[in-house]
Amino acid sequence: MASQWLLTFRRAARLFPIALAGFVTLLVFDPGVVRAEGVVQIGFWQDLIDHQGALAMGYATDDASASTYVDILSVGEVINVSLCGSVNADAITVEFYAPSNDATPVSTQNLASSNVDCADPMTAPLTTPMRYTSLETGAYRLVLQNTSKTGFGDSLFKRYDIIVTPDATTDPDPSATEGRIWGYSFSFNAAGFGETESTDANCYALVPGGRPNTSYVWQLDLNKFAGYGYNLIANSLGVDTPNSGYSTEQIGNAVTYKHPIYISYPPVADPRPTTPPALSSVRFVDSSGQDYAISPGGTVGIQNDGNFEFTTDITGTYSVLIDLNQDGIYGNSGDRQILGNAVVGLNQVPWDSNDAVGNSPPIGTYYDGEGAYG
Repeated sequence: MASQWLLTFRRAARLFPIALAGFVTLLVFDPGVVRAEGVVQIGFWQDLIDHQGALAMGYATDDASASTYVDILSVGEVINVSLCGSVNADAITVEFYAPSNDATPVSTQNLASSNVDCADPMTAPLTTPMRYTSLETGAYRLVLQNTSKTGFGDSLFKRYDIIVTPDATTDPDPSATEGRIWGYSFSFNAAGFGETESTDANCYALVPGGRPNTSYVWQLDLNKFAGYGYNLIANSLGVDTPNSGYSTEQIGNAVTYKHPIYISYPPVADPRPTTPPALSSVRFVDSSGQDYAISPGGTVGIQNDGNFEFTTDITGTYSVLIDLNQDGIYGNSGDRQILGNAVVGLNQVPWDSNDAVGNSPPIGTYYDGEGAYG
């Protein structure tokens, strides 16, 4: 199953807690952690699945999520690409698409075999990369292809490194820290679930901050993560509706990519916002227009469902938590969570009066510490 991560800023509402944020995640960015821009960071057992392989395996859903992106900050900077397929003899093709034209590549480069050895320790500068000198700033899209292999498990790269240098005479250093490389989905084949096939990589999702010219950078800190074949994406809700926010099986669920994932901390990130989200006019209104009440066990079709309502001053992600097990702790087993994307102004969040598995909760009064609904 694809991995997602998110973070919530939580604020209690009158009769139910609502959380509002720009994103949801596991860990906050640690500015002391820096890495390189390829296999050195991700791990030598994490083979990168190429463009065609990611699409064929369902890890990518379109060209955007199957591609790799490079941020160019100054015209004339050089994109350097070093790759080895499943073996040194695999042919390689890289297409470069400019920020201003995503339809036609500005350069297509082909190699009959690798330009870095599949067993290279990646401890020295790389002397024979494919090079492309940028003509504009912005995000270049790269299509990486192992053109010798089309098999389900071998359309990949054993070594991969993408580095931006100031000119074409500077050899790329695979240990450099830049924060220029990102993707909407990174797909890997580690060929095993054991500790020796695991990764301790860090990835950084760049997320809008909700206010103008702000952003958040959230860190995914993998610790001996062993996924065998897997991909990483970042979005605001987890799996798609109706199971957003829940840990669930892949079968019967889908995941949608949204936020760019960087290999290192991105220099294009804006400052974090200093003003928190503001919530007002928080209430529950049932289908009969009555506040703070619902009666799914009463008359059929009367007051069986309704909407949580709130007003906010930013776009972001909301989380409505309903303490259905009445233990005073929101978000643990037995509670109902409803996630969604908030807009500026009035938001209406429908609730069908059921718990997370579709059952109607028992008749009663449910407290949140400040109020109740019955």
